Amino acid sequence: MIVLALNTAMDGCDVALLVDGHVAADVSTPMAKGHDSSLPVLVSDVMTRADRRLVEVDRIAVVTGPGSFTGVRVGVAFARGLALALSRPAVGVSSLAAMPREPGRVLAMLPAKTRPPDLTWWAQEFVDDKPAGDPFEEGLDRLIDRMQHVSGVVGSLGGAHLSRFPDGIWMRDERPTALEAAKVVSFLSPVDRLPPATPVYVRPPDATAMLKA
Repeated sequence: MIVLALNTAMDGCDVALLVDGHVAADVSTPMAKGHDSSLPVLVSDVMTRADRRLVEVDRIAVVTGPGSFTGVRVGVAFARGLALALSRPAVGVSSLAAMPREPGRVLAMLPAKTRPPDLTWWAQEFVDDKPAGDPFEEGLDRLIDRMQHVSGVVGSLGGAHLSRFPDGIWMRDERPTALEAAKVVSFLSPVDRLPPATPVYVRPPDATAMLKA
């Protein structure tokens, strides 16, 4: 199986190609904006490095967030358009699921509200790479309570007081990657329900529709 994966959910843009479980090509570039113009170039670069054509791709994976609102929408829209053109499925992978993890019960975390004192994280628990519930947003106190029941924590832990974490759990600073998203999608069997490429917004947008007078 050949899986092309896209990730524009954070401050970067990366694309990976997995062929029968092996990495054929993987490129990444940091950026805060401009994902829409960089993504097609990176896709072309990956396919050239791997000496493959887009028509050979079996599935298109895309990191669907949480993350940058604009970045997520760019990645999802590109994946959907490419899937439509190639008649291939576009498969969504959340940012929390697209981070490397160890076996066992693991808590994945990404910063949500970053202005003190109202710090929160997007988080989700996984057991042996399988989600153990839906994504949620919580403050550090409640997350530390959850850590009593996990073997490790992975993600971006900026702003967290690591000294308060329970003893005996491992911690690893990671970010979502296209390569990890490709691995997730490549493990899905043909009988699995493929998750749709739909943006994941853990917290509703601050903007609200104007009411008509």
